[in-house]
Amino acid sequence: SQVWPNSPSLLNFINKNKLTQSHKLKMISKGSSNGIDLKKFSPENVSKSSLEEIKKNHSLTPGCTYSLFVGRLVKDKGIDILIRAFQSMKIKEHQLVLLGSFEKDHDLLPETLEAIQKNNSIIHIEWAKNVKDYMALADLLIHPSFREGFPNVLLQAGAMRTPIICSAIPGNIDIIKHKHTGLVYESLSEIELVKQLSWAFLNWDKMTEYADKLYNIVHENYGRNKIHSTILQNYNRLIYE
Repeated sequence: SQVWPNSPSLLNFINKNKLTQSHKLKMISKGSSNGIDLKKFSPENVSKSSLEEIKKNHSLTPGCTYSLFVGRLVKDKGIDILIRAFQSMKIKEHQLVLLGSFEKDHDLLPETLEAIQKNNSIIHIEWAKNVKDYMALADLLIHPSFREGFPNVLLQAGAMRTPIICSAIPGNIDIIKHKHTGLVYESLSEIELVKQLSWAFLNWDKMTEYADKLYNIVHENYGRNKIHSTILQNYNRLIYE
């Protein structure tokens, strides 16, 4: 009797494709499944020693800047495009950190796997409990996914004030507005990703400005307490009705 999409894009998709009757549809707040723990994902909740430990444990080059990907290493997350784009740019003193595990049926190209294994500028980390620390360390979060619902990783990065580049897909575009809260590029396009990466590296001041705007939006709309409270209000409303 109730259908609650977790993003405006999914709400529009359901309506457009007539997957259910429109009167059943409602979105909780402005989106999100569960909200973000803003006490955990906070720049103030990261120690300098933890960042130095990450650099030491994973052979991150001191003095480098870092781009970060967080998620499953599978084709649908855009890993092939990300690796090609990163390698084509040949940025000095910059490393790409891939935080996530390969899935059994990842379907990644052989040249992608070879690059991850052999390129010293690409650091693969299977798993980490302290994702927030990696976001604090990163100068840029790249999210090249082909499909999403309402990606928590973008909200988490927003809460950590990490600048973002992401693909223009449903879910992503509900959080990141191009040259307002981050950079957005045409999904599946390596050329467009390179273009946005190049712009970011030349305009760090603007990227910081966008990250600050997203930080304020996340705090205003996507805190876990607020999302849970709104869900509870709607449960009570349905019980009353």
